Amino acid sequence: MPKEQPPQQPPPVMKLLIKYGKVGPSRFASHRDYARALERGLRRADVPMAYSSGFNPHQRVSYINPAPTGAESQAEYVVLGLREMVDPQAVGLRLSAAMPSGLPVLAVSVATGHEQFSASLWRVRLAGVTAEGWCEALGGLDAQGWRGAAERLSTRDAAGSLDGRGAEGRLSTRGAVGPLDGRDVVTQVEGRDGAQALVENRDAVGGLVIRDTEAPAEGRDTEAQSDASETTQLLVTRETKNGPRTFDVLAPLESARVTHDGDLILVIRHTEPLVRPDDVVTGLRSISALPSEPARLTRLAQGEVGELVASVSADFTGSHRPDRCGVLACQ
Repeated sequence: MPKEQPPQQPPPVMKLLIKYGKVGPSRFASHRDYARALERGLRRADVPMAYSSGFNPHQRVSYINPAPTGAESQAEYVVLGLREMVDPQAVGLRLSAAMPSGLPVLAVSVATGHEQFSASLWRVRLAGVTAEGWCEALGGLDAQGWRGAAERLSTRDAAGSLDGRGAEGRLSTRGAVGPLDGRDVVTQVEGRDGAQALVENRDAVGGLVIRDTEAPAEGRDTEAQSDASETTQLLVTRETKNGPRTFDVLAPLESARVTHDGDLILVIRHTEPLVRPDDVVTGLRSISALPSEPARLTRLAQGEVGELVASVSADFTGSHRPDRCGVLACQ
Protein backbone atom coordinates (compact mmCIF):
# COMPACT_ATOMS: atom_id res chain seq x y z
CA MET A 1 0.00 0.00 0.00
CA PRO A 2 1.57 3.36 -1.00
CA LYS A 3 2.65 5.64 1.80
CA GLU A 4 0.36 8.59 2.36
CA GLN A 5 1.92 11.83 1.20
CA PRO A 6 2.26 14.63 3.77
CA PRO A 7 0.26 17.81 3.22
CA GLN A 8 1.78 20.47 1.02
CA GLN A 9 3.16 23.53 2.81
CA PRO A 10 1.93 26.96 1.68
CA PRO A 11 4.43 29.19 -0.14
CA PRO A 12 6.15 32.01 1.76
CA VAL A 13 4.14 35.20 2.10
CA MET A 14 7.24 37.33 2.70
CA LYS A 15 10.97 37.07 2.05
CA LEU A 16 13.71 38.80 3.99
CA LEU A 17 17.25 39.50 2.80
CA ILE A 18 19.70 39.11 5.68
CA LYS A 19 23.19 40.58 5.44
CA TYR A 20 25.58 39.02 7.93
CA GLY A 21 29.30 38.75 8.61
CA LYS A 22 31.95 36.22 9.56
CA VAL A 23 34.66 37.80 11.69
CA GLY A 24 37.44 36.69 13.99
CA PRO A 25 37.75 32.96 14.71
CA SER A 26 34.28 32.42 13.26
CA ARG A 27 35.78 32.75 9.78
CA PHE A 28 36.96 29.16 10.20
CA ALA A 29 33.37 27.96 10.56
CA SER A 30 32.29 26.02 7.48
CA HIS A 31 29.15 26.85 5.55
CA ARG A 32 27.36 23.89 7.15
CA ASP A 33 28.40 25.11 10.60
CA TYR A 34 26.86 28.49 9.85
CA ALA A 35 23.70 26.88 8.45
CA ARG A 36 23.20 24.96 11.70
CA ALA A 37 23.89 28.09 13.78
CA LEU A 38 21.37 30.08 11.73
CA GLU A 39 18.69 27.38 12.06
CA ARG A 40 19.05 27.43 15.84
CA GLY A 41 19.13 31.24 15.87
CA LEU A 42 15.92 31.49 13.87
CA ARG A 43 14.16 29.24 16.36
CA ARG A 44 15.49 31.15 19.37
CA ALA A 45 14.44 34.44 17.77
CA ASP A 46 10.95 33.02 17.10
CA VAL A 47 11.09 33.95 13.41
CA PRO A 48 7.93 32.63 11.66
CA MET A 49 9.72 30.56 9.03
CA ALA A 50 8.00 28.89 6.10
CA TYR A 51 8.90 25.23 5.53
CA SER A 52 9.34 23.02 2.51
CA SER A 53 6.95 20.18 1.77
CA GLY A 54 7.68 16.47 1.96
CA PHE A 55 8.50 13.92 4.65
CA ASN A 56 11.43 15.99 6.00
CA PRO A 57 10.42 19.68 5.94
CA HIS A 58 13.21 22.26 6.11
CA GLN A 59 13.23 25.98 6.74
CA ARG A 60 13.08 27.94 3.49
CA VAL A 61 16.57 29.42 3.47
CA SER A 62 18.61 30.35 0.38
CA TYR A 63 22.28 31.33 0.64
CA ILE A 64 23.89 33.70 -1.85
CA ASN A 65 27.52 33.01 -2.78
CA PRO A 66 28.84 31.98 0.65
CA ALA A 67 32.50 32.82 1.29
CA PRO A 68 35.03 29.98 1.53
CA THR A 69 36.03 28.62 4.91
CA GLY A 70 38.81 30.70 6.44
CA ALA A 71 37.78 33.96 4.80
CA GLU A 72 36.36 36.85 6.79
CA SER A 73 33.36 38.61 5.36
CA GLN A 74 31.38 41.78 5.83
CA ALA A 75 28.91 40.96 3.07
CA GLU A 76 27.30 37.52 3.32
CA TYR A 77 23.66 37.23 2.29
CA VAL A 78 20.84 34.79 2.93
CA VAL A 79 17.15 34.93 1.95
CA LEU A 80 14.52 33.75 4.44
CA GLY A 81 11.03 32.64 3.44
CA LEU A 82 8.41 33.52 6.09
CA ARG A 83 4.88 32.27 6.61
CA GLU A 84 3.58 35.64 7.81
CA MET A 85 4.35 39.35 7.47
CA VAL A 86 6.82 40.77 9.98
CA ASP A 87 8.75 43.93 10.77
CA PRO A 88 12.24 43.40 9.25
CA GLN A 89 13.97 45.57 11.86
CA ALA A 90 12.37 43.70 14.75
CA VAL A 91 13.44 40.38 13.24
CA GLY A 92 16.95 41.74 12.83
CA LEU A 93 17.21 42.72 16.50
CA ARG A 94 15.96 39.37 17.75
CA LEU A 95 18.10 37.37 15.36
CA SER A 96 21.21 39.40 16.16
CA ALA A 97 20.77 38.62 19.87
CA ALA A 98 20.32 34.91 19.13
CA MET A 99 23.35 34.40 16.85
CA PRO A 100 26.77 33.32 18.16
CA SER A 101 29.65 35.75 18.55
CA GLY A 102 31.52 36.36 15.33
CA LEU A 103 28.44 35.93 13.14
CA PRO A 104 26.84 39.38 13.33
CA VAL A 105 23.58 40.32 11.63
CA LEU A 106 24.45 43.52 9.77
CA ALA A 107 21.20 44.43 8.00
CA VAL A 108 17.70 43.09 7.33
CA SER A 109 15.47 44.20 4.46
CA VAL A 110 12.57 42.92 2.38
CA ALA A 111 13.85 40.81 -0.52
CA THR A 112 12.51 42.15 -3.81
CA GLY A 113 13.91 39.45 -6.07
CA HIS A 114 15.73 42.07 -8.14
CA GLU A 115 18.96 42.10 -6.14
CA GLN A 116 22.09 41.49 -8.20
CA PHE A 117 25.12 39.76 -6.72
CA SER A 118 27.27 39.10 -9.78
CA ALA A 119 30.64 39.95 -8.22
CA SER A 120 32.49 40.35 -4.93
CA LEU A 121 34.90 42.97 -3.64
CA TRP A 122 37.80 41.39 -1.73
CA ARG A 123 40.68 42.63 0.40
CA VAL A 124 43.79 40.43 0.41
CA ARG A 125 46.58 40.76 2.96
CA LEU A 126 49.79 38.74 2.82
CA ALA A 127 52.27 38.88 5.68
CA GLY A 128 55.51 40.59 4.71
CA VAL A 129 54.20 41.89 1.36
CA THR A 130 54.18 45.65 0.92
CA ALA A 131 52.51 47.77 -1.72
CA GLU A 132 55.70 47.58 -3.77
CA GLY A 133 55.63 43.77 -3.58
CA TRP A 134 52.08 43.60 -4.92
CA CYS A 135 52.94 46.06 -7.68
CA GLU A 136 55.90 43.91 -8.69
CA ALA A 137 53.66 40.82 -8.81
CA LEU A 138 51.09 42.62 -10.97
CA GLY A 139 53.95 43.82 -13.15
CA GLY A 140 54.73 40.16 -13.83
CA LEU A 141 51.40 39.89 -15.60
CA ASP A 142 52.27 42.94 -17.68
CA ALA A 143 55.59 41.38 -18.71
CA GLN A 144 53.75 38.35 -20.07
CA GLY A 145 51.55 40.48 -22.33
CA TRP A 146 48.51 40.17 -20.07
CA ARG A 147 47.74 43.89 -20.13
CA GLY A 148 47.63 43.85 -23.89
CA ALA A 149 44.99 41.15 -23.79
CA ALA A 150 43.15 42.51 -20.80
CA GLU A 151 43.09 46.28 -20.84
CA ARG A 152 39.93 46.67 -22.89
CA LEU A 153 36.92 48.64 -21.89
CA SER A 154 33.92 46.50 -21.08
CA THR A 155 31.10 46.85 -23.58
CA ARG A 156 28.37 49.18 -22.41
CA ASP A 157 24.70 48.99 -23.25
CA ALA A 158 22.59 51.87 -24.49
CA ALA A 159 21.92 53.00 -20.93
CA GLY A 160 25.63 53.23 -20.21
CA SER A 161 25.78 50.42 -17.68
CA LEU A 162 28.81 48.17 -17.47
CA ASP A 163 28.40 44.93 -19.39
CA GLY A 164 31.35 42.57 -19.20
CA ARG A 165 30.04 40.12 -21.79
CA GLY A 166 31.45 41.97 -24.76
CA ALA A 167 34.93 41.94 -23.22
CA GLU A 168 34.59 38.33 -22.09
CA GLY A 169 35.03 39.50 -18.51
CA ARG A 170 38.66 40.50 -19.01
CA LEU A 171 40.21 43.04 -16.69
CA SER A 172 40.04 46.56 -18.05
CA THR A 173 42.71 49.09 -17.11
CA ARG A 174 42.05 51.77 -19.65
CA GLY A 175 41.36 55.39 -18.86
CA ALA A 176 42.10 56.12 -15.23
CA VAL A 177 40.07 59.09 -14.09
CA GLY A 178 41.22 62.55 -15.05
CA PRO A 179 44.08 63.97 -17.16
CA LEU A 180 47.72 63.94 -16.15
CA ASP A 181 48.20 66.75 -13.68
CA GLY A 182 51.79 67.82 -14.19
CA ARG A 183 53.52 65.13 -12.15
CA ASP A 184 56.52 63.48 -13.74
CA VAL A 185 55.90 60.69 -16.21
CA VAL A 186 58.32 57.86 -15.47
CA THR A 187 57.89 55.61 -18.51
CA GLN A 188 55.51 54.32 -21.11
CA VAL A 189 54.49 50.72 -21.68
CA GLU A 190 52.70 49.47 -24.76
CA GLY A 191 50.04 46.78 -24.73
CA ARG A 192 49.35 44.22 -27.42
CA ASP A 193 46.59 46.36 -28.88
CA GLY A 194 48.93 49.29 -29.40
CA ALA A 195 47.59 51.40 -26.54
CA GLN A 196 50.26 53.25 -24.58
CA ALA A 197 49.93 53.33 -20.82
CA LEU A 198 51.49 56.23 -18.99
CA VAL A 199 53.04 55.21 -15.67
CA GLU A 200 52.81 58.30 -13.55
CA ASN A 201 54.99 59.06 -10.53
CA ARG A 202 52.53 60.08 -7.81
CA ASP A 203 54.70 61.23 -4.92
CA ALA A 204 51.65 62.67 -3.16
CA VAL A 205 50.23 59.18 -2.55
CA GLY A 206 53.50 57.27 -2.54
CA GLY A 207 52.98 54.94 -5.49
CA LEU A 208 52.29 54.45 -9.15
CA VAL A 209 49.14 54.82 -11.21
CA ILE A 210 48.79 53.24 -14.65
CA ARG A 211 46.93 55.42 -17.13
CA ASP A 212 46.20 54.56 -20.76
CA THR A 213 46.04 56.73 -23.82
CA GLU A 214 43.73 55.92 -26.70
CA ALA A 215 44.72 52.98 -28.89
CA PRO A 216 44.97 53.48 -32.66
CA ALA A 217 41.74 52.67 -34.45
CA GLU A 218 43.38 49.98 -36.51
CA GLY A 219 44.77 48.39 -33.36
CA ARG A 220 41.33 48.26 -31.79
CA ASP A 221 39.81 46.77 -34.94
CA THR A 222 42.47 44.09 -35.07
CA GLU A 223 41.97 43.30 -31.41
CA ALA A 224 38.21 43.04 -31.84
CA GLN A 225 38.74 40.42 -34.53
CA SER A 226 41.25 38.37 -32.51
CA ASP A 227 40.25 34.89 -31.46
CA ALA A 228 39.43 34.17 -27.82
CA SER A 229 42.14 31.50 -27.83
CA GLU A 230 44.77 34.26 -28.08
CA THR A 231 43.71 35.77 -24.78
CA THR A 232 46.44 35.66 -22.16
CA GLN A 233 45.54 33.29 -19.35
CA LEU A 234 46.87 32.61 -15.88
CA LEU A 235 46.04 29.00 -15.08
CA VAL A 236 45.69 27.69 -11.54
CA THR A 237 44.97 24.14 -10.35
CA ARG A 238 42.90 23.62 -7.23
CA GLU A 239 41.74 20.44 -5.54
CA THR A 240 37.95 20.01 -5.59
CA LYS A 241 35.64 17.28 -4.36
CA ASN A 242 35.81 15.79 -7.86
CA GLY A 243 39.61 15.95 -8.05
CA PRO A 244 42.03 18.61 -9.32
CA ARG A 245 40.61 21.28 -11.60
CA THR A 246 42.54 23.79 -13.71
CA PHE A 247 41.04 27.15 -14.66
CA ASP A 248 41.97 30.69 -15.68
CA VAL A 249 41.91 33.31 -12.92
CA LEU A 250 42.17 36.34 -15.22
CA ALA A 251 38.86 35.97 -17.08
CA PRO A 252 36.61 36.90 -14.09
CA LEU A 253 39.07 39.42 -12.63
CA GLU A 254 37.50 42.86 -13.14
CA SER A 255 39.70 45.03 -10.92
CA ALA A 256 43.03 44.80 -9.11
CA ARG A 257 44.33 47.64 -6.94
CA VAL A 258 47.02 48.04 -4.34
CA THR A 259 46.47 50.42 -1.43
CA HIS A 260 49.13 52.49 0.27
CA ASP A 261 48.87 50.16 3.29
CA GLY A 262 49.80 47.12 1.20
CA ASP A 263 46.33 45.62 0.71
CA LEU A 264 45.38 44.04 -2.60
CA ILE A 265 41.81 44.99 -3.55
CA LEU A 266 40.10 42.72 -6.08
CA VAL A 267 36.74 42.71 -7.84
CA ILE A 268 36.00 39.17 -9.06
CA ARG A 269 32.92 38.10 -11.00
CA HIS A 270 31.02 35.05 -9.80
CA THR A 271 31.62 32.38 -12.42
CA GLU A 272 31.67 28.62 -12.78
CA PRO A 273 34.08 27.47 -11.54
CA LEU A 274 34.14 30.13 -8.86
CA VAL A 275 37.47 31.97 -8.80
CA ARG A 276 38.45 32.91 -5.25
CA PRO A 277 40.91 35.64 -4.26
CA ASP A 278 43.39 33.04 -3.00
CA ASP A 279 43.33 31.55 -6.51
CA VAL A 280 44.45 34.93 -7.86
CA VAL A 281 47.25 35.03 -5.28
CA THR A 282 48.29 31.50 -6.28
CA GLY A 283 48.49 32.62 -9.89
CA LEU A 284 50.57 35.67 -8.97
CA ARG A 285 52.94 33.44 -7.01
CA SER A 286 53.64 31.46 -10.17
CA ILE A 287 55.03 34.54 -11.93
CA SER A 288 56.53 36.46 -9.02
CA ALA A 289 58.34 36.08 -5.70
CA LEU A 290 55.32 36.34 -3.40
CA PRO A 291 55.74 34.27 -0.21
CA SER A 292 53.87 31.00 0.24
CA GLU A 293 52.13 31.93 3.50
CA PRO A 294 48.32 31.79 3.43
CA ALA A 295 46.69 35.11 2.56
CA ARG A 296 44.18 36.81 4.86
CA LEU A 297 40.98 37.22 2.85
CA THR A 298 38.10 39.59 3.63
CA ARG A 299 35.00 40.04 1.50
CA LEU A 300 34.03 43.70 1.69
CA ALA A 301 30.96 43.79 -0.55
CA GLN A 302 28.82 41.95 -3.08
CA GLY A 303 26.86 43.50 -5.92
CA GLU A 304 26.86 44.25 -9.62
CA VAL A 305 30.22 44.29 -11.40
CA GLY A 306 29.90 47.86 -12.65
CA GLU A 307 28.87 49.23 -9.26
CA LEU A 308 31.75 47.55 -7.44
CA VAL A 309 34.36 48.64 -9.98
CA ALA A 310 32.99 52.18 -9.97
CA SER A 311 32.98 52.35 -6.18
CA VAL A 312 36.59 51.21 -6.01
CA SER A 313 37.60 53.75 -8.65
CA ALA A 314 35.79 56.54 -6.82
CA ASP A 315 37.36 55.61 -3.49
CA PHE A 316 40.79 55.49 -5.08
CA THR A 317 40.77 58.71 -7.08
CA GLY A 318 38.18 60.81 -5.30
CA SER A 319 36.26 61.24 -8.55
CA HIS A 320 34.73 59.05 -11.23
CA ARG A 321 33.87 59.54 -14.86
CA PRO A 322 30.89 57.32 -15.69
CA ASP A 323 32.03 56.56 -19.23
CA ARG A 324 35.51 55.29 -18.39
CA CYS A 325 36.87 53.33 -15.47
CA GLY A 326 40.53 52.62 -14.78
CA VAL A 327 40.71 49.43 -12.77
CA LEU A 328 44.37 48.55 -12.33
CA ALA A 329 46.50 50.82 -10.19
CA CYS A 330 49.24 50.78 -7.62
CA GLN A 331 48.71 53.34 -4.88
